[in-house]
Amino acid sequence: MDNYRLDEMDRRIVYELMRDARDLSIPPLAEELDVTPETVRNRIDRLQEEGVIEGTTALIDFERAGGRLRVLYMCTVPAADRDRLAAEALVLPGVINVRVLMAGRRDLHVEAVGEDTEDLREIARELSKLDIKIEDEELVEAEHRAAYDRFYDDA
Repeated sequence: MDNYRLDEMDRRIVYELMRDARDLSIPPLAEELDVTPETVRNRIDRLQEEGVIEGTTALIDFERAGGRLRVLYMCTVPAADRDRLAAEALVLPGVINVRVLMAGRRDLHVEAVGEDTEDLREIARELSKLDIKIEDEELVEAEHRAAYDRFYDDA
């Protein structure tokens, strides 16, 4: 996988998308960057084609959306099987995110959502069937995100 070199305009566009892709208004950003709105759209398309931007998703408060529970399973898997097991875990019902870490233990973080604790126990059972060792699990209360400020500072 080749790295795509971001220039100042790319970094600023990525920063604005990270801040709030849904409310990104292209014309004012284009004016600030002293380019046309079409140039900004073309840059976004190219960033997607290059795999720098892998799409945009809504951040959901699952507790407010029907009282659902969100859990983070911190798991350990054999290093050689990380990517395969991550892909297999991601297709399990209720799993919404899988992070692969470069670590000896707790190298796979699986985030899942369930209606109740029985749903969460079932997800844990399914993970175990994949030979994923759950080291710990925590209910997620909240998540806070920010845009990578160095993209803005460099622009």
